[in-house]
Amino acid sequence: MKFKVLAIAVALSLTGIAVTPTIANAAPNTTKSITLKKVKKNATSTSCWSIVNGKVYNLTNWINQHPGGSSRIIAMCGKDATRAFTQQHTGNTRVAAELAPFQIGILKKKKKA
Repeated sequence: MKFKVLAIAVALSLTGIAVTPTIANAAPNTTKSITLKKVKKNATSTSCWSIVNGKVYNLTNWINQHPGGSSRIIAMCGKDATRAFTQQHTGNTRVAAELAPFQIGILKKKKKA
């Protein structure tokens, strides 16, 4: 089901119709709170988690599919990659729609002392 939604979102974005990432986001557990420590433990090409705009993504299966090459994704494993992602893809609804199904949770905010 999530792939049908993604295909529709990508098709709409290619026609110039704006698509928000939540339309294509059919991944389970997208509101699960995940710590930065847990993300850092998944910093390899066999288990690659990354943070973009406060959301946590499991990019393991995307590594070898990325049009810019696997090294671009591997460099983001275990890190907050918001800056790198936005510098490369700001305003690109197609890319946001492609990323959405990989979301596995949200970054747990640190408790204020």
